[in-house]
Amino acid sequence: LEPSLTELFELMLKKPDEVLDCLGEPKYKQLLRKIAADPPFKHVSKDIRTCPFLLGYLVMDEELESDGKTSATEQKAQFVLARAEDIFIVDNSFLRRQFSMLVSPMEQQLEEFYNLIGSKYVSQVVKKEFQVEGRAQRNTPLSISFAERIEERAPLLLSSSISSRPLISNASKVLNKQYLEIVQVDDIKAKYSFGRNSKLLNVTCCSKKSGQNMVLCITENFDWFDVGTAIGALILERCQLEDAFFLSSLLEASLDTLRSRGFPVDRILRPVAPPPPPPPPPPRPQPPKPQPVEAKPNHSISSNTSSMNGSTEPVKPNSTNQSKQSGQREGDENGGAGFEQILSQMFPHFPPDAIRELLGPNPSKDKAREVANQLASGNFQNETQNNIGIEAAGGDQNGSPKPQKDIESTHNPKKEEMKAPKKKPSSSFMGKMLGSFRHQSHSAKPPSSENTRVIHQHAGHAHNSGPDSNKPSSPANDAAHQKSLESILQQSIESSRSVGGAGVSSPETILKSLPQGMELGSDGCEVIPSQHIHPFVGPYGTRKSRNGIRVFTAAQDTSSLVAPQFLSDNFDAVDQFADILEKLCLVYRLNTSTVAVYYDPSGNTIAFNSNKSLYFNLRFFCALHRRNVDSACYSYWFTVMAHELAHNLCTAHNKEHGKYTESFVMLYLPGLAKLLSTKGMQ
Repeated sequence: LEPSLTELFELMLKKPDEVLDCLGEPKYKQLLRKIAADPPFKHVSKDIRTCPFLLGYLVMDEELESDGKTSATEQKAQFVLARAEDIFIVDNSFLRRQFSMLVSPMEQQLEEFYNLIGSKYVSQVVKKEFQVEGRAQRNTPLSISFAERIEERAPLLLSSSISSRPLISNASKVLNKQYLEIVQVDDIKAKYSFGRNSKLLNVTCCSKKSGQNMVLCITENFDWFDVGTAIGALILERCQLEDAFFLSSLLEASLDTLRSRGFPVDRILRPVAPPPPPPPPPPRPQPPKPQPVEAKPNHSISSNTSSMNGSTEPVKPNSTNQSKQSGQREGDENGGAGFEQILSQMFPHFPPDAIRELLGPNPSKDKAREVANQLASGNFQNETQNNIGIEAAGGDQNGSPKPQKDIESTHNPKKEEMKAPKKKPSSSFMGKMLGSFRHQSHSAKPPSSENTRVIHQHAGHAHNSGPDSNKPSSPANDAAHQKSLESILQQSIESSRSVGGAGVSSPETILKSLPQGMELGSDGCEVIPSQHIHPFVGPYGTRKSRNGIRVFTAAQDTSSLVAPQFLSDNFDAVDQFADILEKLCLVYRLNTSTVAVYYDPSGNTIAFNSNKSLYFNLRFFCALHRRNVDSACYSYWFTVMAHELAHNLCTAHNKEHGKYTESFVMLYLPGLAKLLSTKGMQ
């Protein structure tokens, strides 16, 4: 039998030299790759950190001469076994060439593994200081034009859709002209230090702190690459060579060149402002209010009242003059358009003209509540059944059933006259509908609900709503609107922000307004739970998982001891969950810096969106999928991620949020199918 990976790893820790001599450098490196791909340990222990079992390479650059002239550079490397802390990961080849040091193999998987064990990046260990020599001049033509270029390109430099590198928390403030001063100097020298060795080199741009502000120094013939390096060090958490080159390209190239390369220059630098809202229509004269006729309340409606703003009061046979006056004032201020829009969203399959006719001119809040009760109770069912997608099995007056059949779309004036709206006592139906609409509950059913079959129709992107909703739409128009929706979804993903390192502390929030889509709860409001999480250091000492996703723990008093202990004992589950989230980020084309894992042992929150950053609760992954990561697991968290991404576009859980969630799922479902296919899942 061949030894297991765990047994080989234990042997490497005990006798690394013998294993290397036995296998040779190529096979030893291959064994390191297998260990890096699936580490046979839960935590990085002290023995692992201090054992010299890692391959380190001492790289020597030799210049080759041809006919007395330098033509190329050849690299020779010697390998030795060393501890993780004595080996450095090359993220800046320029700094590596300045000093002699042991470096890790230049493979991403091995670099991440070395970093996990304790190796540091070259840019972290080589210290850099700047010495400004000569005159320091302000407001010169060069410094003024340079400042204008920085101000013009700042949105590009800070855009999350341009670079995947995580920005520091106050990056936008750093590039603000109130905090960044441009100074022209004669000469700049950079002093690089590694251990006891140091080198002095000439550069053309650097940054220095001056009190609360930053000063960017440039020489007369500055190099844009030096500028990109200096600015990258100011706004990025870690600036590598490719970052400096990329930022310098954004600054140096003309806007036309950037456009030709595909950068969304106009959308970022000159975003189009939304058109101003149309002026409100002039108030219409209020006709005399007819005397309401009392009718028995519907048996499916609760006996408690819930007003449009969520307040409650006992049911009274007759509304007081005060409530009538307040409802009348609101109707006068807002007009019937607001109530008509609300009812159209609650009952999307009723014709808007019919709802407008039922409301009448300048409807009050009581009138809107009355119409909502009548539309839901089925008083107008025969008249509008075909429009709302209902097929009913009726019966005669004696209760004998009739054969079920589709209701024809007819308009009967006599029935309309017979089914005239009657005044009902104020009820809680409106409040209940506002709360139950989000969860698709049916607390208030029509009297004939036992013999009623509801056909749920899925509406497309609402580009043809309103009075002309029955007007035929061309295929090209439908395709254009779908393309527009897809563009909105993609832009919302690009607007996601990197997870902050400090955690989240947000109080419980109650939405008491009545925004579009009816997101209010059953008690007249929607409660957004509080979130209190702070960073968890973890076994790697980075506050992140193995693949670089930030990790947090609950900070409540009741969880402050339980949550950290659970994470310490189950950090392998964190890495497992983070790996799944990373693959789903690839499906949605979402930067992994915008997602985080947290553990909260209490509450019912599976995930939440805070400031366009997504946080996923490890507790539910451990309970549902830890032991069996299959297609159901990926489908579950794919849908949860779609739900949270929809909050980039809509805060509340309303009809609009549901539409965006479904749209995210439909647009990116092929990517999920491809992911499952590559993993051999169905």
